[in-house]
Amino acid sequence: MEDASASKYIPHQIGGVQNDVLRFGLDGVKSDIVGSHPLQSSLQSTRRMEEAMKRQCKVNLYGTAFPLKEELDRQILSRFQRPPAQIPSSMLGLETFTGSIDHFGFEDCLNDPRDSETFRPSDMHHGMEVRLGLSKGPVYPNKERMERKPLVVCCVVAFLGLLAAATSFGAEATRIKSSQVHSVTLNQCTYPRSPALPLGLIAAMALMLSQITVNVATGCVCCRKNSQIPDSNWKVALICFVLSWFTFVIAFLLLLTGAALNDQRGEESVYFGYYYCYVVKPGVFAGGAILSLASAAFGIVYYISLTQKKNGIQYPYPNQGVIAMAQPQIPSQTSEEPVFVHEDTYVRRQFT
Repeated sequence: MEDASASKYIPHQIGGVQNDVLRFGLDGVKSDIVGSHPLQSSLQSTRRMEEAMKRQCKVNLYGTAFPLKEELDRQILSRFQRPPAQIPSSMLGLETFTGSIDHFGFEDCLNDPRDSETFRPSDMHHGMEVRLGLSKGPVYPNKERMERKPLVVCCVVAFLGLLAAATSFGAEATRIKSSQVHSVTLNQCTYPRSPALPLGLIAAMALMLSQITVNVATGCVCCRKNSQIPDSNWKVALICFVLSWFTFVIAFLLLLTGAALNDQRGEESVYFGYYYCYVVKPGVFAGGAILSLASAAFGIVYYISLTQKKNGIQYPYPNQGVIAMAQPQIPSQTSEEPVFVHEDTYVRRQFT
């Protein structure tokens, strides 16, 4: 009975090695002893032969110590490493050492943030303010989101400025003319209905929202004065800030005044003893439209001048978060000519 029951089961053995199903599962039958496919086995054997050939060439060229040092470097870099800042790969050193990395600029391998294409050090000051509750937002803000914010702000301000200008020109075209006013009595005038009132109010609200958006996105102008903003940008920003508010106040008053004067109902007006039916003079809404465009344009220039320092800032070198307490070890320059040393001699002296 035992022989009959034993013949029904086939032991999972490869090359005389019993497979542990509880540890490796049924897929563990496909071990490294026998490849899953002849092509895969040939590729693995070819790769091993190429590595052995490269190793032997290095031994013949640089000596026995060079492959040993390379293997030690590989083992050290194979350990888990904490990636600095926003570098996604934790095996960056090993990937660079083996040449398997393909999406990292050569400037990043130099670890120089000023020339890097993808690496940007995080703003530790902003992170500290977020942790202390002085600022809002993530501790490490997304770079793409930060680069998208100026574009969104400029588009919103430009749209609101164009909306204010368009509605202002519409109010100018539909304002009440003197020919449309009828005198009922000697001291009473009849004004027709006109869409200039809602158009003027919409233009004033759009202009106000545009100005609020610029100032909220930029923040306090007195608090933004720091060493990171160039002097030229600061002067341009200050001039545009003053002009933006100046044009905003005049345009806002013109739009509100024109809208209010287009909402008269049977009022009498006396000037030097004569009754006069007052209407909005031509050019009031048009002037408000032009000043609205100017206010939005000055606001955009003001915002860009203060936020441009994020792209032109000189990032510090890594690992310089503390004050250096020693003198820099820079060799003194001499007038002697450099001595030529052969590469083979230099490499051999590194291991002696």
